[in-house]
Amino acid sequence: MREPFAWRDPAFRPGEWVLPDPYGTDPDPRTRPEPGRFRPGRLLYRPAGPHELIPRGRGRHGAGRRCPGEGATIGPVEVTVRPLTRGMRYEVPPRDRRVDPSRRPTVPAGRFVIADARPA
Repeated sequence: MREPFAWRDPAFRPGEWVLPDPYGTDPDPRTRPEPGRFRPGRLLYRPAGPHELIPRGRGRHGAGRRCPGEGATIGPVEVTVRPLTRGMRYEVPPRDRRVDPSRRPTVPAGRFVIADARPA
């Protein structure tokens, strides 16, 4: 941060880091029905309120509701994900998916591991 500010009581000083926590914002069943279930289209048809944060963006380009870092992120993500989705086959062994919400950043206890990787 470059300038001090206060929000909901805590005050933040210049030079302090503020870490967004998607896991902390997404599991509320009031805004995300069935938060533990993978449903990427769940927010496609819900109108956004005028003061609502849209995590990771949504909507059409130019409509003003997109993630500000989206343009710098899409290319590297495509380059990383393409081999995992099109160029190879693999197995993902069972793992511990519990999340400790007091840990920052939040991550599952068991790491994502690829096993038996082979060309597609």
